[in-house]
Amino acid sequence: MARKLTIKSGNSTIVLPKNLMSTFENVIEQIIPDTKKELIDIVEKIEQEAIKEWPVRQTRNGKKSPKSQNSKKKMYTEIIVSSNFEIVARVGNSAPYAWAIKVGARSKVDLPLGRRVSNELLFKPMKKQTNRIIKTLKDETTKLMKK
Repeated sequence: MARKLTIKSGNSTIVLPKNLMSTFENVIEQIIPDTKKELIDIVEKIEQEAIKEWPVRQTRNGKKSPKSQNSKKKMYTEIIVSSNFEIVARVGNSAPYAWAIKVGARSKVDLPLGRRVSNELLFKPMKKQTNRIIKTLKDETTKLMKK
């Protein structure tokens, strides 16, 4: 799957060790292989696009600023399984200030001025892909029910 698999229940979180993760992946691979591939493809593609487009703080002459905290390198993807077996794939940025980054007048990104970068590069692309995942899951569920 993605880089890590986490199981959450209330305030508790468990990151699965590799042997359990591979067991879980095998179960998912047997039950919903197309959905698994679709989830992984979508989150990785969005992560790659976000890394390409993510703005970097620059000085007036266009060089990387020493104040830059490299939020671009803090992107992650993960698959989370809740206690009631909800599977969630997500892309994010672990920088605590990532949600606050806005497109500035000198930003060299193709996004509207003043918009929050995380919304434009992470949230909106994931939201657009929801129907694609639902269709894949629906098709696989229908195949399973026919067996």
